Amino acid sequence: MQNKTNKPYKVEPSVIEFVFIILALLLGRTFGGIFPMPQIVRWLGLVLSAAGLGLGLLALKEFKRMRTFSKSKVASSNLVITGIYGYTRNPVNLGFF
Repeated sequence: MQNKTNKPYKVEPSVIEFVFIILALLLGRTFGGIFPMPQIVRWLGLVLSAAGLGLGLLALKEFKRMRTFSKSKVASSNLVITGIYGYTRNPVNLGFF
């Protein structure tokens, strides 16, 4: 899909994440009784979700500290290689995984 300027239409990652969270909640409510999960699996899911959110927050903190932001229309001013970026190339995507 393209917009009026003939550039590809982009959906922000936060919108995609929100849609998947709502979808997961709806599926859990709909099929939760059909496919019961052990309590340990629920806790593991909670821990992994919190770890992913933490990675995303660390990435944003490092962007703020280096005064550079991930805006598609603005060229990056700095290459961030400190903090969480010293361990992974894209902690936001890793957090989504």
